[in-house]
Amino acid sequence: MNKFHEHDCDICTHLDSVTRDGTDYDLYYCPQGSRPTVIARYGKWGEYSSGLDFSGKGILKEAAQLAMAKGLLSEELWIKSIK
Repeated sequence: MNKFHEHDCDICTHLDSVTRDGTDYDLYYCPQGSRPTVIARYGKWGEYSSGLDFSGKGILKEAAQLAMAKGLLSEELWIKSIK
């Protein structure tokens, strides 16, 4: 799967690249130590949205669901994060 944007973190896992409402997103899971996160990178200037706390809806929810489906993120941690 081809990525739309550059991403310079070696520990992130690319989950998918999708287009939603005319915006191209690259979705990632990052273990980043004891507090993992999901990332949606978009825009030509490296803009992004991130945070499990914000993954209860929208594009970050899609990233979290992909990370869970791939066994990277536990559903228990995700549910705790979005409460």
